[in-house]
Amino acid sequence: MDSSEAELDRIEAQRSTDASHDQRKGTYLPMNIHGSQDFSQSGGDGATSPTGDTESMPEFLTNLRLSDLFAIRGKDFPMPPWIFSKISDGNKQCLEKLKSHRNLMARLKSNTGDSILHLAVTWGHLELVKEIACECPCLLLEPNSSGQTPLHVAAHGGHTAIVEAFVALVTFASSRLCNEESERVNPYVLKDEDGNTALHLAIKGLYLEIARCLVNANQDAPFLGNNKGISSLYMAVEARMVTLVEAILKTKDDDDEDLEGKKSNLESKIQGYKFLVHVALQAKSIGLFFALTSNSCI
Repeated sequence: MDSSEAELDRIEAQRSTDASHDQRKGTYLPMNIHGSQDFSQSGGDGATSPTGDTESMPEFLTNLRLSDLFAIRGKDFPMPPWIFSKISDGNKQCLEKLKSHRNLMARLKSNTGDSILHLAVTWGHLELVKEIACECPCLLLEPNSSGQTPLHVAAHGGHTAIVEAFVALVTFASSRLCNEESERVNPYVLKDEDGNTALHLAIKGLYLEIARCLVNANQDAPFLGNNKGISSLYMAVEARMVTLVEAILKTKDDDDEDLEGKKSNLESKIQGYKFLVHVALQAKSIGLFFALTSNSCI
């Protein structure tokens, strides 16, 4: 056994001791699934459909540990420097070592609260991100010390392929959960310490492709304000992203029988509409002005 394995064993032993102590005090909750535990469509841990057909989903999701999506948070442990370094470098052998300590790998945190998934995202290691996310999907919803989830980090860093992989994972998992659990798998509306969603950060970085991906994935996030009361829609108008504004405000054709309901829903989300038009005029963008004033829902 090398020194790195020995260190992991030592930390794992400490974790087990702490868990046993908390359990005796009646405060320990084992890792499980909240809610109905309805995984009849997924067949348990794996992501394979009941028929065994995996052609309709990205290949990396076949290894998704769906039952770990809502694993209850345990005590965090300082991330050893060698793990921080190797994950940052995209070292897959390090991940293989961690897999034998799966409960522990989800609890390792850097001094800024980053998980191993945060680190892999930061450095743009797409394949490593996919493996970690499928092994410990609960990390997708977990913030660091700045309140940023891995999706925030991916959007801030302009990592388009990683954002797309996260969207695929969330979409796939949500389709296999009961309604109550599916509503909880929504990283798109989670905010960091400044109140920003991942969409805020994508627009701030002018990453239009990422912003479009996030808007298509969730229709509520564009209207959420940050700590300054600024929504992603406002930022998109200010940044003159005409096509993105159109995507945020789009609805189905006028012959849609539920169009009135969709109009009412959209109108209730938009705050400061006249101010948005004013910003569009200030930006001297006729396209933005018409995107706002000619939309069928306004």
